[in-house]
Amino acid sequence: MFQKLAESKIPDVKEDELLTDDPLNGFVLQEIRNALTSIRNLKDTFRKIIGILKGELVLDEDIQKICISLILMKTPEDWLNLWEGPDTPNNWLRQFFKKLCSLKSWIDVVKSGS
Repeated sequence: MFQKLAESKIPDVKEDELLTDDPLNGFVLQEIRNALTSIRNLKDTFRKIIGILKGELVLDEDIQKICISLILMKTPEDWLNLWEGPDTPNNWLRQFFKKLCSLKSWIDVVKSGS
């Protein structure tokens, strides 16, 4: 899942790029920046869960809360803090990645000045 995102070439947004006079460009760039932060957080969470399952890491309270939510088929609160979306994890992830794909097309529109 994250490999596919890496191949999608969503560019990182630098601080100076957010200082734009065009509010639409600023909005799109901020959304992209927030999405990239969310991707890093999700990747870190899944990496920790895998490490715990392999016996390489110790379960901490934050990951335990996320795992309990996932087992109960509820979107973890940490994820909802990243992006308010559906209540079930599968739907949340599906909608989150759909949003990312839309953001990628917005980048092209912003770059072209349309």
